[in-house]
Amino acid sequence: MADDRRRHPAPDASWTEIEDFALTFELGEGRGELAAMAGRVRRQWTRFGQLPADISELRACLFFEQRRWHYLGGEPEGRAREYALALVRAIAEHPEGSGAERGGDGLLFQAG
Repeated sequence: MADDRRRHPAPDASWTEIEDFALTFELGEGRGELAAMAGRVRRQWTRFGQLPADISELRACLFFEQRRWHYLGGEPEGRAREYALALVRAIAEHPEGSGAERGGDGLLFQAG
């Protein structure tokens, strides 16, 4: 039976549902590098509509967005919400439990 804490939210989920899911990610030892990695991924998505293929990076970025918006005291709107939802979709479409490499560019998901 699947662990409900790990089940990804629906594409039209509320921010509360996304936050709850984001907080199920265990960051581990990469805390010091999280902000830099999350910033790099967000810039890549903003410029090219691309997200990384690595499931851990996707989950870490969603975790970062949750923490960022928690500290800002609100929830994302506009492009910021689109980005959070793109992360949710990429996680949902990713082969479960796989962080396998996907080709030379390291990219799996691209906005249509």
